[in-house]
Amino acid sequence: MQQHSMPHCMAAALLRHGAQFTWQQLQDAAASLVPGLQVWAELSRALGVQLHASVPRIAAALCCGDVLELQSPLQWDLPADTPPGTLSSRRSALLPGLTQLAVALPRAGGATAALAGLCSLQEAAGLDCSTVAGLLNAALQMRATERVMVLLRLPAVQQLDQATALQLLQHAVDTKLAVSVQQLCSLPVLQAEYDSSQSNPLWSQLWSSALVTGAPAMLRALSQLPAVRAMQQLDAQALLPLLHAAVRCQHSGSLGWLCKLPAAADITSDDAAVLLQVAVDSGSRAQVAELLQLQGVQTLTPANVQSLHAEQRSAATSSTCCWCASRSAAAAAASRRYHPAAGELRFEAVLALPAARRLDSCSACSLLHLAVLHPDAALLAEALCETAGGQADESDISSLLAGAVTADSSRKLEALVRLPAAKSLAADALLPIAAAAARSKDVRVLPALLNLPAAAELPGAACNMLLRASVDAAGVLGGSSHAVHVNALCKVPGAAAASTNVLLAAVQSVISTSGTSGTWDHDSILGAARLAV
Repeated sequence: MQQHSMPHCMAAALLRHGAQFTWQQLQDAAASLVPGLQVWAELSRALGVQLHASVPRIAAALCCGDVLELQSPLQWDLPADTPPGTLSSRRSALLPGLTQLAVALPRAGGATAALAGLCSLQEAAGLDCSTVAGLLNAALQMRATERVMVLLRLPAVQQLDQATALQLLQHAVDTKLAVSVQQLCSLPVLQAEYDSSQSNPLWSQLWSSALVTGAPAMLRALSQLPAVRAMQQLDAQALLPLLHAAVRCQHSGSLGWLCKLPAAADITSDDAAVLLQVAVDSGSRAQVAELLQLQGVQTLTPANVQSLHAEQRSAATSSTCCWCASRSAAAAAASRRYHPAAGELRFEAVLALPAARRLDSCSACSLLHLAVLHPDAALLAEALCETAGGQADESDISSLLAGAVTADSSRKLEALVRLPAAKSLAADALLPIAAAAARSKDVRVLPALLNLPAAAELPGAACNMLLRASVDAAGVLGGSSHAVHVNALCKVPGAAAASTNVLLAAVQSVISTSGTSGTWDHDSILGAARLAV
């Protein structure tokens, strides 16, 4: 009887050779929640094998899925004219075993309806608390929320003590049965006014488990219990592990509830920084938004901020000595090596901190490097306004401009070229950045760079190089993009000293690509041709 999912052929062979099972064995199998225990009764009926005398007729009917006639004495192995008192005694004697059997049977059959019928009997009021608690535990283990609902109607449920109720609730939380958690939360002993002088550590354990599960309905139900509401009196030391559990489960609803507790105001900046780091690494914007409300986060120091994005900084820079020593190659490598969401969220979190406004120029430049990698160009402008990034030197601005070109973002570039350092950029520093921009898919990137004062100092040889780069990229960029680049280059003063052959090649390239695309860029063609003549 203790064999799980006994094969029918084997059970049939045993029954044919005289094997029998007793009522006690059937009850023991039900108590152990043995899968497939009903096969013995089903096959006994199919084979015409007589059941052991101790097995009640109603138990066999229950196993075989029959509709139970609970008011008939015959169903209880009694004569039809049995007095009511005798029938009631028989029911009371069999009810604990029958309810256990009904809970253990497969959920797909009619066992739940049979259980409801058994629990509606007058004699069910005599089931003691221990029996009912065992039935509830079995139903939870079966993940049978519908059976939990039936069992919670039994009178003995109202008499369960707090320890038993907490154990059942913990079981429901651990098995992630949100509906059962909601049902169990209605138990009188759990709704009673909480006595802080009799604090039970199981409440904190229960809440921590629920946070890890992260089911919103479960958390809402638990948060309404008086004992959980009393957790608002927790100190910061007791609250911190709950915050960590909420962050790990990546459920912003529970984290938001915890962040609003009074003790959250006493979380230190160091602890808040660790929580924020974990939330950022998990990629949860909702969690980061909740943690940014903590007072400890708002009081983070610039050193905390540097630590927060140190990992992203190391990816975005090519030097470990100075944050602002990165170059476009390192920026491109960072965008490939790191999952974009984590880096973007890290930058957003850092930028939202008040301490970001107190960063020194070198640290602010590091923040700007992250902004250049971020897909939202508007955040770069915000970073420039909110930090000391405006104090960037020529080395910084060269790297930042190169990163914006690599990101194919004219909006970012337009924000950067307004910086004083960009206005004083030397022609030699501008040339390699412009060469990369000549291959950019964003047609506004190169014109934005050529509006810098340094562009007027580009010699003819530099213009030759840029025109060649643009011609080489023509096949990739297409007619319109290529034509815009040629047109912008032809307006640079140094283009007047460009090689005639290079200018003619540019004209030919524009004509070729424009003809392919079906459009003609007369300004680009005429500009290059005029210079060639």
